[in-house]
Amino acid sequence: MDLSYLTDRNGSPVAVVVPVDEWETICARLDKQAEEETSYLLKSPVMRERLAQARLRKEGKTMDEVHRVLGI
Repeated sequence: MDLSYLTDRNGSPVAVVVPVDEWETICARLDKQAEEETSYLLKSPVMRERLAQARLRKEGKTMDEVHRVLGI
């Protein structure tokens, strides 16, 4: 993989530049994996119901709240 690393003044890496072709390959693999995982979950009636309920849920927690609850 042909990556370019961007660093700050101290030489610490702050970003990575990924060629578009490689990025599209990564995204396609992630999409396929997510589709396979969802397909697996939908085979179970219990999980199918849980997923349906989760999609309708309006309330939630911020990431800060989750971090505080988990102590991270």
